[in-house]
Amino acid sequence: MTEPAPPFPVLTGKSLPQPAAVLRHTGGAQGDHFDVLLATRAPANDDDLVCATWRTAHDPGGLAVGESTTADRIGAHRAAYLSLSGAQQLSADRGTVTPVRAGTWLAHGLRGTEIELHWSDGARTVMTALPDGSWKRIDT
Repeated sequence: MTEPAPPFPVLTGKSLPQPAAVLRHTGGAQGDHFDVLLATRAPANDDDLVCATWRTAHDPGGLAVGESTTADRIGAHRAAYLSLSGAQQLSADRGTVTPVRAGTWLAHGLRGTEIELHWSDGARTVMTALPDGSWKRIDT
């Protein structure tokens, strides 16, 4: 029997903090939501699809300890979204993305089910992935 893949990216090599960002996505076919981007390695350029991405109902950095949010894995996003400085209209009527927060992330624990996010404003968020695919804030 094989173990299921970890819900968060597994960083290989030396575990250094990697870039992370939360974007508010409005006006698209999926309805308003947040996109959480976690870079899995240093990008080669702004078009590099280096960001593992989840669509969430809430900004994980805005959750109180014990609160949870839906988290659906979606396609990888370009590195350019990690350093977005203002609202950007997307092509093909996909809506607008606006940066909410940026920072870095690291694996937290050994199972691949927890991450630690350090935001540029000094805040820290620890999230765990639950069996149903949602995320819960668990700061310890």
